[in-house]
Amino acid sequence: MFSNNNMKKILLVFLFCFATSNAQVNYAEIGEQFNRQMQDLVKQREQMKKYYENLYFEAKDKINSRTKTTGDYKIDKLIFKLKTDADKLLSSEYRMLTSGITKPNNFQFRVRKIQDNFINYNMILSSLLNFKKQLEYEQIKTETFYQLFNHISKISIQNGSFTIDGIMYRGSKSLNNIESFFNYYSDNKKLYQTDVNEYNERQAKLIAEKKRIEAARLEEKRRKALQLEQENIRTSNSILHLLERRKEKLSNLNLNDKNKYLKKEFKYVKKIIKHRRNSKWLIDSKVISDYKIENVARNIRDNINRYDRETYLLFIESLKDYCDCD
Repeated sequence: MFSNNNMKKILLVFLFCFATSNAQVNYAEIGEQFNRQMQDLVKQREQMKKYYENLYFEAKDKINSRTKTTGDYKIDKLIFKLKTDADKLLSSEYRMLTSGITKPNNFQFRVRKIQDNFINYNMILSSLLNFKKQLEYEQIKTETFYQLFNHISKISIQNGSFTIDGIMYRGSKSLNNIESFFNYYSDNKKLYQTDVNEYNERQAKLIAEKKRIEAARLEEKRRKALQLEQENIRTSNSILHLLERRKEKLSNLNLNDKNKYLKKEFKYVKKIIKHRRNSKWLIDSKVISDYKIENVARNIRDNINRYDRETYLLFIESLKDYCDCD
């Protein structure tokens, strides 16, 4: 969190002592000097820690004491939301400082910026009360002011902007120009309704496009699932066909040759698949049984997971290569 220059100086003293071993050195004096410098360093760290801790709490206290409300529920609700966001930002900055993510100088700059931004934006929002009174004086209905106010969905204390929802407002969204938003629509209901309709039309198109994309995604997913199901059935049937051809080949061998074939087949297959995932149950005996081949065919048909599928297909390919009985 703070500079280690003092610690480096202390270490240099010890290095100097070792480098000058022929000279007479007062180690007791060096030890005392080391202890004093360590104590000074700890004291300095504690002072700096206290300084930045005080900076954090002073900013929170200043925000609390300088919060200005208007008595108007809608405006004050936005002011309190702004205050909550400022408190969260301050807490976040302090956590990053104490965890070593933020440098002290950056912390000091950001804390003061959050504090000053809140005070400035609080004053701007408070001034909306005077603007509302002006509308009333000009005999523009108060409902118009609140109607426009409801379109302000969010305020950013970091960049001093406000977010508009429900209307296609193309003007500045800087908090410094927030009155311009109200001015733009307050005495022109037709323009207001036009921009609301345009916003709704755009939203409807966006929603329709999202639905179209989602429907296309689901259709593609369904198509791939059907394709995989059909492929699994074909693969499963080809495995069963291999099994029948293997049975036929084994039936033409005498008992001694059959046993030799099964042992060599097992060694061949084991060498190929022994390091693959979930292969142990396939090679846990001395020969490969018909039951295991049938089980693999059934698992493939039932859409086993991709990694096991790769192992099972390699198992079947190695059987097919050894058998040479397509």
